[in-house]
Amino acid sequence: MPPADPAKKGIVEAGVKYREGQLSWRPAPSVIFADLNAQARRCHEEAGIPIHGTTRERPLELFAVEKSLMLPLPAVAPDSRFLATGLILHRDCHVKFNYSLYSAPFSLAGSPVVCVPRI
Repeated sequence: MPPADPAKKGIVEAGVKYREGQLSWRPAPSVIFADLNAQARRCHEEAGIPIHGTTRERPLELFAVEKSLMLPLPAVAPDSRFLATGLILHRDCHVKFNYSLYSAPFSLAGSPVVCVPRI
């Protein structure tokens, strides 16, 4: 998926909704994280086997290829203190800054927003 492509956002989030539906997690002090992690691993393995409708590939096989190309996270987090102010959120829930689109909740459409751009 190309970066900074808000039209594809729903495609990415569909996988998140699927996984949330597969986990029996309820916010509570008694949550056993080992159990939750085991459920997440099972969900990851089960969801990665069938051929994906969009990519026509098995997600686990595709991830194995992509994983070898991933870079480690930087030792120091990037400085995100630069803020863009005076921006108005458009009706499509996006604001454009430095040739990138950023999204925000629909309830903020038409409102001024502060943007912390990716550096």
